[in-house]
Amino acid sequence: MITVVDPDFYPSVPADPTTSPEDWQPATVRILADLARQGFDAGQQTLASGYVRCRSCGEVHDPAQATEATLTRVEGGSDPGDGMIIASLRWPEAVHGCRGVLVLGYGPTGSVADLAVLERLGGT
Repeated sequence: MITVVDPDFYPSVPADPTTSPEDWQPATVRILADLARQGFDAGQQTLASGYVRCRSCGEVHDPAQATEATLTRVEGGSDPGDGMIIASLRWPEAVHGCRGVLVLGYGPTGSVADLAVLERLGGT
């Protein structure tokens, strides 16, 4: 299952200037912190094959086999073309049940490996 999160859910600049300093962090930092609080703390690495290596357990996973995948698109502050997708992935219990985070470039910043992973996730 893929869930796409509205990027406006994590604005980079708060609407209310009286908000706490944590709210002034870039959207990317807040998204990663939120995911870590939810248990998505295993780093993931894209491979040219379109597969993902979990840096926690060392296993190589097929993104199409993730039991949960949430994709959050973040655009560059000064150039919307500088975009990335933050993917939170949960792997089946049979393969350690790790919860990982993968940061993928897309558009002009996307590598061949990143785009291959997105294709396997069904996110293209």
